Amino acid sequence: MLRFVMSYIVPRRDRAAIVSLSVLVYVVVSLIGLVPPTQVYADDDAAPTVGDIRVDGLRRTREQIVLDLIRTNSGDRFTDDLVEQIRIALIDSELFASIDVTATPLPIEEGTDPTVDIVITVSERWTLVPIPFVAAGGGNVQGGLILIESNLFGRNKQAISGGFFSGDGASGFLGYIDPSIFQSRWATSVSSSFGVFNQELLLPDETKIREFDFVLLRMSGSIGYRFTDDLTLRTGIGYETLQIEADSFAPGQEPLEDADFFIPELGFEWDGTRPIEVLRFGPRVELEGRLVTYQDGREVSGEVSWGVPVFGIHRINLLASGGYGSLPTLSETIISAADGYRTLPFQSIAADRWGSVAAYYDFPVLNQQWGALVLSHFWEYGAYDSDAVEQQEFFGPGGAFRVFIRQVAIPALGLNVGYNIEAEQWAVSFTIGAQM
Repeated sequence: MLRFVMSYIVPRRDRAAIVSLSVLVYVVVSLIGLVPPTQVYADDDAAPTVGDIRVDGLRRTREQIVLDLIRTNSGDRFTDDLVEQIRIALIDSELFASIDVTATPLPIEEGTDPTVDIVITVSERWTLVPIPFVAAGGGNVQGGLILIESNLFGRNKQAISGGFFSGDGASGFLGYIDPSIFQSRWATSVSSSFGVFNQELLLPDETKIREFDFVLLRMSGSIGYRFTDDLTLRTGIGYETLQIEADSFAPGQEPLEDADFFIPELGFEWDGTRPIEVLRFGPRVELEGRLVTYQDGREVSGEVSWGVPVFGIHRINLLASGGYGSLPTLSETIISAADGYRTLPFQSIAADRWGSVAAYYDFPVLNQQWGALVLSHFWEYGAYDSDAVEQQEFFGPGGAFRVFIRQVAIPALGLNVGYNIEAEQWAVSFTIGAQM
């Protein structure tokens, strides 16, 4: 993701924080092990070579884009796992609803090396998709429309725009994502959003601790580099300007003021998951740090998960996540909209320091040509606090379901129901047309 490099004065201790975060990322990356980009070559010179590569079923996507995604050329050595590597690379591109890869050995003629032809047959997903959006939770209902072009000009670029309306305000956004700049390992994104909002901050028992109205303009960009198929390092910067329209708060808190500030960020992701049907299995690690030039804010957060296959296509997903920092109220992380925090009131809990461990059991109950229905059961335990709120614990069970449509790259519908035993409160959220 691309974050534009913008000139601004960074206080000395902010520079120290950036250096410390850079060292931390370097150490973690070193532990995982940076290796050169995977090459499709066998060690045995007698192994077959790849002959012709044919791609069938393309209607919008350019054939060269597919060849760039699989990073395999005629003349490369053919390995036993090459077919699976090609299949996973195309699944991860999220361009195709179905993928079939076949390898056919050619008759060996005297004096020639053995050769294997590869045929890739795909069915493309819908590219220009209008997605109606409805979300409900915490007594609030949001609606809107998202317009996604997931394969701009047939070149695997994404453009997205949308608008949202609710009793708490209205907003809109624009974005552009290039996952492979000039078909390289560099990726970039730019985005902007704007809106008028009413924000309520609650305790787990839904006691209101603050409510404020504000106008927001946000612009951001990032740039990332994919060292391997699994490891990506990214950096970037955002800019926000906020105008406070109204503010009511509990005793002991300071009134909010208008603010303009930059948010430099640095992070990495190691994604070793692999797809089985609509779910992904394996380990994933993400670490991110950000500074806020307003009120000297800073934050480091991370997440570790591991999806373990059970009964073939069922999954036990173990998750640990957390963050530590001190941010202005306007920039505190909303934690109650993520896995591990489903027993909290939907999108109403902000924190400076938080942590959670959770276990999910996900099992597809329908797996059809059009898509799939996945049910989930989970347990989670965590705690959070901020400068304005003392430590709050939460734990309890819950259930969820997701409906996936193969022609669309994101879940089409989802429901979460969690019960916080500590606060004796239910947390329910429902979404149509967005990632949950």
